[in-house]
Amino acid sequence: MKKMVICLLLALLCLLPCTTALAAETGSENNTTTPTADDPYYKGESDDNSDADDLQWYRDNAALLENNNIVGDALRSVSWSITGLVCKVANVAETLYTKTFGLIDITNYPQINDLLDTLRPVLLALTVLCCAGLGIMLLVQHEKRPPLLRNILLGIVAVSASAWLFSTANDLVIAFRDGILGGEEVNQSYELVESNLIDLIRIDKRGDINALNYKAGQGVIYGVGIASQDDMDSIDLCETLDWHTAKNGKNLYGWSTAFNNRVKYRLAHTADGDVARKNYDGLTSANIGNQFFYRYSFDFWSCLLQLLSLSLLFLALCYKNVRIAYELVVSRLLAFLFAADIGGGEKLKNTLLFVRDTYLTMCVCVLSVKLYEIMVGLVTSFGITGIGKGIVCLLIAYAVIDGPNLVERILGMDAGLSSSVGRAMALFGAGKAAGRTAARLGGKAVRGVKNTAMAAATGTTLRQRQSKGSTGEQFGKGIHQRFHREDEDTRQQEQPSRQQEQQEQTRSARPKATEPPAAGAEAAAATEAAPAKPQPFPTDFMDAGTAGTSGGSNFGNSVPEVKKRVSNPAFSEAVKRLTPGPESSAEERKDFNRQVTAIVRGRKHRAIQPPVGADLYQVKNYEKALELEKAYHAYNGPKPDRKPKNGKEDKRHGR
Repeated sequence: MKKMVICLLLALLCLLPCTTALAAETGSENNTTTPTADDPYYKGESDDNSDADDLQWYRDNAALLENNNIVGDALRSVSWSITGLVCKVANVAETLYTKTFGLIDITNYPQINDLLDTLRPVLLALTVLCCAGLGIMLLVQHEKRPPLLRNILLGIVAVSASAWLFSTANDLVIAFRDGILGGEEVNQSYELVESNLIDLIRIDKRGDINALNYKAGQGVIYGVGIASQDDMDSIDLCETLDWHTAKNGKNLYGWSTAFNNRVKYRLAHTADGDVARKNYDGLTSANIGNQFFYRYSFDFWSCLLQLLSLSLLFLALCYKNVRIAYELVVSRLLAFLFAADIGGGEKLKNTLLFVRDTYLTMCVCVLSVKLYEIMVGLVTSFGITGIGKGIVCLLIAYAVIDGPNLVERILGMDAGLSSSVGRAMALFGAGKAAGRTAARLGGKAVRGVKNTAMAAATGTTLRQRQSKGSTGEQFGKGIHQRFHREDEDTRQQEQPSRQQEQQEQTRSARPKATEPPAAGAEAAAATEAAPAKPQPFPTDFMDAGTAGTSGGSNFGNSVPEVKKRVSNPAFSEAVKRLTPGPESSAEERKDFNRQVTAIVRGRKHRAIQPPVGADLYQVKNYEKALELEKAYHAYNGPKPDRKPKNGKEDKRHGR
């Protein structure tokens, strides 16, 4: 019941704008009741009596002019909430980039200086060893003399002035970043939101609303002054422009009369062409069901893609800052130890050059962020808007993350994350492979437990259950067995009557008493009436009942005598021996039965030769049939005489 009431209320809310618009166009003119000013639901006359004059303006700015509706309010609320969430993530990433950039000061922290003081005895020992080695080298090699003065000066700088050098370099790089990116007071995430948000009232106040042409890119002013999260929370993306009541629109926001005239009408398409229709102002002073224009126009998908690219960019640069800070700390420690090598000096020189290149790489990263900001701002000037703008921003972010190839070629260091991304992808691939392996092993374990439970419940193994076939096959097998059982019952019911008929035909066609009794008819009848069984093959087809004993006659005697059966023991033994076993397939057993039937009941009593390219079991059954055929024709005992229905003698058993 509650669901039905909710559905009815939603239907009424959806139909409300249509009914109110119809009432505004037709019913208001015929209304006889005149509301008073004391009525709380009374709405006065409109403060604007102007008419629409320029339909082309509405065509050029159709992307900015959206009428208020329930679905639009819902979509705008959801999109603005998602944008706020992603903007917070981008803001955190940008703040984290600023904080991690300051990690380079860790090179001059008291803990690092204490560690260097701890390593001074090690430095002294290494210096003594290097001096001894240098003396031995000078005694042995007179031609090669190292630059002792340069090495000693570099060692003194690395030991005594390293703290001042690293501190000065850190201050210079941080000042360079603040000068290029503007310090912490500039937030690029909010600037991206600003670049995708248009305020019609802001355009009217800072420009000319009549000169606005969004399709041509003329007179468009982006931004509403969002500089923090509080400013973003204060924006109501579902806010409308009330042209009807001056205190709620024109006087409250201070827009011009021309602007009020523009937002009063909308463009409607009719059969006679485009016409200007007045935006319905809704019911009562609350403007229920109004069709006012929305104040803000927001490009959600473009802003979302740009914020995602910005978040990805700053997170990647955060890792780069941490990696550079770690490299600088290690470089200072190694430079302190390499200062003992006054004989060589190359290791210390390379370490100092590496420190220089590392600081230059940090400056290049700052320039890359600034170039990203500039290129994103210029995308719109090339006519790229909407989702295409967001995709291009993603590509620019990927290029910045990858880093310039020229810096890597000249400085020998990666100013981006190309190598780090490669390692991350390799780790991701290894983790994915490990996850697949774990899932496969877990699946096997689950299947093992399931099979154990099924075996305990049913008493059968998995192989035995699979041998029964699928559910559909078992269903079809049940249907076949049901109909086959009905056929068997029908044949068993018809068999006694057919045997009686054949016995009567045998007695009527029996010869005189001097002739031996004919036992072939009953044998043929028994053979034809007996149904063939697939396994084992019946061997009673050689048995035939007689009308009397040998040498006697029962002619004229109404009581039948005991029948005497005639059989072929050699053939019966061969059939039992050569019949396929239970492990053979159903096709093999059927083919063997067909061969035996052809030998016993066929006109020529011969085996059926398989065709060229037959299966192996058919060739095997044919070889068995040849042996059965030999046993069948080797029988020399009495054979049944069969008389066909047309009265002619059956000579199939003759030789």
